Amino acid sequence: MTALLAQVAIVIQLVGGQATTLVSNSGLQTQQVSVALHFGHIEEQADHAKYVVLEREVQALVAPADFVLQPGDRQTIRVKLRESVPRGTTLRLVTTFTPVADANATPAAHLVQVTRFIAKAIVE
Repeated sequence: MTALLAQVAIVIQLVGGQATTLVSNSGLQTQQVSVALHFGHIEEQADHAKYVVLEREVQALVAPADFVLQPGDRQTIRVKLRESVPRGTTLRLVTTFTPVADANATPAAHLVQVTRFIAKAIVE
């Protein structure tokens, strides 16, 4: 199994409704990447563990929203709000990495580890 060593910013700032950030693949396997912007909030469980609850997708231009990263590659992502979001709101930039199957692999049952990073996107 190949370890996923993807890199995304943990906080981005949407200034004037826009932001730019980098996504990179420092792992050894090619990754299919998807990026989306969501409303969301933090909930706390009875044992005080906290988790992110994703709500509806924000109307925004995310470019590119879907792409492939080879090992060592980086991609600049641009985000532009297409709806009014109050200043001070914390949105969630959701970046999902799915390993690309090896075309030469022998067909067999296999487990695919999909990794999702949820970053804060603060509207300023």
